Formats: sequence, C-alpha cells, structure tokens
Amino acid sequence: MRKVGRTYTSNSFPPVTLRSPYIIHNEEIVSNLYNMGFQSGNYADTILHVHQNSYRLHALILSRSPYLVHLMSTSPQTGGQRVIYVDLEREPEVTQEGFAIALGYLYSSVSLSLLRPDNARGALAAACLLGGMEYLCEYAYDACRQSIRLETIHGWLDFAGTIPIESTASSELSTLSIFGRYAQRLRDDVLQYLIVTLPSILELHAPSTSQRASQAPVQSGRDTLLDIFSRVPFDIFKTAIESPAFQIGTDQARFKFAKDAIDLRKRGIARGTGAEETVVLAFGGGNTGGSAVHVTRKLRKRPLWKYTLNTQRPYWEALFISANDDPRDHIAVMANASPVDGMGPRCYVFHTPNNHMQTRTTVTQMRGQTEAGLEVATLDWLLTRFLGTANIRGRTVLMADLADRHGTASDAHRSFTGTSPDGSPLRCTWVGLHDGSYQLWSSDNYLADFRPTNEHTDFGTSRGTMRYWFKDEQLFLEAIITLNINRWMDMNEL
Repeated sequence: MRKVGRTYTSNSFPPVTLRSPYIIHNEEIVSNLYNMGFQSGNYADTILHVHQNSYRLHALILSRSPYLVHLMSTSPQTGGQRVIYVDLEREPEVTQEGFAIALGYLYSSVSLSLLRPDNARGALAAACLLGGMEYLCEYAYDACRQSIRLETIHGWLDFAGTIPIESTASSELSTLSIFGRYAQRLRDDVLQYLIVTLPSILELHAPSTSQRASQAPVQSGRDTLLDIFSRVPFDIFKTAIESPAFQIGTDQARFKFAKDAIDLRKRGIARGTGAEETVVLAFGGGNTGGSAVHVTRKLRKRPLWKYTLNTQRPYWEALFISANDDPRDHIAVMANASPVDGMGPRCYVFHTPNNHMQTRTTVTQMRGQTEAGLEVATLDWLLTRFLGTANIRGRTVLMADLADRHGTASDAHRSFTGTSPDGSPLRCTWVGLHDGSYQLWSSDNYLADFRPTNEHTDFGTSRGTMRYWFKDEQLFLEAIITLNINRWMDMNEL
C-alpha cells in the first residue's frame, strides 16, 4: 500500500484504539437516563415541587441524594406517584438554575457542562443541600473560586461578610451554613484575592521606578482599592488592613490608606455599620512579627428609640385567648370598649386546621355575641410551618414582608408596612425582647406592646395582653397578624 509521504506495509498500519464495549454500553445507559428520564420525565414515579417548578423524576435515581431520600421516606404516597416538596425559602443561595443542575447530575455528569461562573454558587449550594455529589461540589467550588475578579468582588465580599470567622464559626450560626466546609474555603479565597491578588493586579505592592516618576497609575489603582475597602463589612476590613500579607508599600502608606478608607466609611458608604461605627487606628506590634497597623471599632452609645412612654396616655387592651398558646389558633379579644363605634368588645378568631403540606390560617372578625363572622384575612403557610403568602382584606402580600428584617438593627427587629388612619403607608417595627414581650414602633412613636401572661379571664385563659395607643381598626388587624407571625417565627426558630 502506497501513501503520500510515507509507505506502510501490511504490518505497519497505525494502531487503532478500540473503546471498551462496557464503557460504550454504560455511556448509552446514562445518556438514555438523562434524556428520557430527567429531561423528558418518561416513566416517572415521583413528582418533585421546588420554587415554581415541577419535575417528573424517578425514586431510584433520587435515592442517590440523602436529602431526597429523607423527603421520600417522610412524604406519604397517596396515589400511583409520590409527591415531594422541597422548601427553599430559608436557602436563598440555592437558585432555580443551580438546583436544576444538581438534580440533573443525579442522572448524568453531563450537568457539569452547564456550569458557568454566574451559576456556580447556586449549583454548589444545591449540591451541598442534596448531598452525595462530592465531585459536583468540587467542580462548582473551583468555578466559584475562578469567578472572583475585580468585576465581581463586591458581590463576593457581601457573601464573605455573612460567614463567621473560623475561630467563632462553631459558636455562631451562619446564614450560609448550607455550604458546609466550602463556606470557609470561599471566604478564605475572597480574602486572599482582596489582600494579596487585588493589590498586585492594581500594582500597589511596590511601585516601580517608572511609576514613582509618574504616580497616575498608582493613584488610580489606590482609588479603586479605596472604593472597595470603603464598602466591605467591618470584620473583613479589619482582617485585611491588619494582615501582614496586605502589602501596599510601607507601614506609613498602609496607615494612610486605612485612614482614608475610614474617612469614606464614616460618610456612610460602609455597609451595615454607617454612622454608628467608630474606627480608631494605632501603631504597634510591627517589631514582633505582627501588624504595625491596628483597627478597632466602638459603637456609639445611643438609645435605639428616642421616645419616653407617657403612661398617662389612654390605651386599649386586647387579650389573646388560647388553650395551648398557639399564635395560629387563638382569639384576640378587644377587652375594653371599642374606640371606633362603641359596640363593645369584639374579637378576631385565628383558626388553623392541620392539612398535609399546606396550612391555611383564617382570621375572622366577630362582633359581640354575633355567631356569623366576617373573614378578613388568610395566611397560607408552606409545608405546614414556613412563611408563605397572606391576604389581608383583599391585599395579597408575602408573609416574609410582614416580618421583614432588611434594614433593621437586629434579627429581633421585624418590620412591616401598615396602614395609617388616613390610608397612607405606615412603616412599623415589632421589637422582640428576651422575656417574650414585644414592642411596636413607628419611627419614634410607641404604638403598642405585648407581654405574655397565663391568666384566667371571663373569655378564657389569656396567653398574652396587647396594649395599643391608636384607634384605627385596620392597623389593629395588621398589628395582631404581624405579631402572631413574629411569635410563630420565634417559637419555631425560623
């Protein structure tokens, strides 16, 4: 046989690599499982509901996940197909796309090809949640680590700021505990980028001779780094500034950089602390191998609410009557005369029947001895206990917005938007106290308080008393609904 450029004899053909028929057969099975099983949902025996999506899946494949095994074993099978619900309300890091990637990985590793820098963290969270997919976790973690760049650093710093430092991680509950050991690894990666990599990229480690001749590039990089440091959470700010690895020149240069960053933070750019944060710099420790620059913080001492309660103001009381102190099943009785129409005591009945997978609390308004009541609100709970949606006199709202922690001073402060007497929105905040009491504020106005009791009354056993200093009935309804949501969350550690 003659070949252009080279002559082959019958014994000199290039070797042919044959793929094992076992490997080919296994790949065909996995491909069929993924395409026909996961993507098409053929011959499914399990329906999985998550977010707003439903998946037609197969219990044998899902058994690869310890989390899903638990759900399947604890969810009764009423018909030919098993139905399971995955509640991700408390796991915001698990994105819809990330969960789909992790589910698909149970069927085939082809899901790895769907990973991108912008969905890797959601996929990592989903893989950690479902369990049993260590390779996907490592693959997604590596994609996360590589996605930490100047363009994404602010988002990653926000993420890292929610993770407790390693020395206190065992004693603090992180909102990102779903990531397990990857949470601390990602936090370390973000700090490494902030402290070492970023100053190097911005050419701040040691200015060259040409840079010293023209300071424009150095100044531009310094301004970029200042902007980033002015926004980071305080713990990360302190760790970075004091780290011996944070090299941006001499100790004097680092001290000046820290002072400039603190000046920016004092103007309110810093996230989370704002004007309540005071930072002081001092020298020392440079000769002992530590940092020569130190950062401290002192919170300003001021009362949270600038208001002195006048006990002489007229107020009204509501008793919370319940056999077992259940915030979702009781009667709120307006014990003294109604300030609205003088019809005497009225009550709001909270009733919650237990149903599988979803529970609805109905709130019915009763007047005097009237037997027939008016339904004024419904609360639909997810998976019998988690916050879902509420409808209050025709207005539908997420229950999470009725106990909103965003922008509040602590987790014990939960806000909602109520209705003022003139119909305009009124931002109110329930403040939970250690003894089970609550206070309701709107700006500097003290509106109501609740204290737990266990007293026999003419209406039944009172589990609590709410005093309120306003006359509007709509606000009263919104107040008792949000109070009961707060009490339920605290009782169940939600």
